[in-house]
Amino acid sequence: MKILKIGLLIILSLSFCQKSAKQRFDVFYLDKDYLEAATICETEKQLRMERQNECATSIEYVIQDIEAITTRPLQMGISSVLVKKSKGEKIENLLRQSPRLGIRYLEIWKQTVILE
Repeated sequence: MKILKIGLLIILSLSFCQKSAKQRFDVFYLDKDYLEAATICETEKQLRMERQNECATSIEYVIQDIEAITTRPLQMGISSVLVKKSKGEKIENLLRQSPRLGIRYLEIWKQTVILE
């Protein structure tokens, strides 16, 4: 019975220790992980309104990264470019969550990127 109470206490304490969207955004933004920060901005509308400048900066960095990846095949005269699977999936997720980014980049991304 005592083990059950301890286990329940651990589960409850872990559930309360989850970071809020603001805290996660701050960590990613300060670590310059703009892809993760931009994804949080796209999913958390309240955060996007409160942190307009930081969200805009994060999204701008991600756009630069996407454009660098999608224009590389044109610059090199090849049909597609390899991108690490984890990074590629995160970018695709962001493009699906953000209508304005998805409309502009998703089809180009699908045509030019191969996930490795």
